[in-house]
Amino acid sequence: MDDAFACIATLSGKSLEEVNRAAVALGYPAQGPAYPTEILMAKLLMSLGNLVATHYKDFESIAALPEVAILFIDWDEEMDTGRTVIWHRVRKTDLQPAFSYVIDPASWIAEGRHLHTDIDSLTISWFMEITAPSADRTTSKLGRRS
Repeated sequence: MDDAFACIATLSGKSLEEVNRAAVALGYPAQGPAYPTEILMAKLLMSLGNLVATHYKDFESIAALPEVAILFIDWDEEMDTGRTVIWHRVRKTDLQPAFSYVIDPASWIAEGRHLHTDIDSLTISWFMEITAPSADRTTSKLGRRS
């Protein structure tokens, strides 16, 4: 189940190997099968990328998605499985209109589908919002973590 770790690696700027090592250090099994919990994902995003992740929230609409999120898609209730991709909504500027895209780390999809804007093709079940930590919570005026 490397898709979640691939999303974390992409968001944190780390390699998949670094994410796997960090996950094992936090108690994730070195040998599968296993799927990372949202708590583990949040810990990895914070420790490797200084990013804050929410718990998974129910998907309601594309318009309600945050600027950056990990989407849980292709949920199969019978198999109790799905996969994750990265969602990014780019804000409108004077030079470009607003748009959204998905980064899909799945190894089996066509090469041109790893980065795409075909949001309607996704079957989204849940999302985990990803943000930078609030400045007032993480760094004091002296530069120390609080």
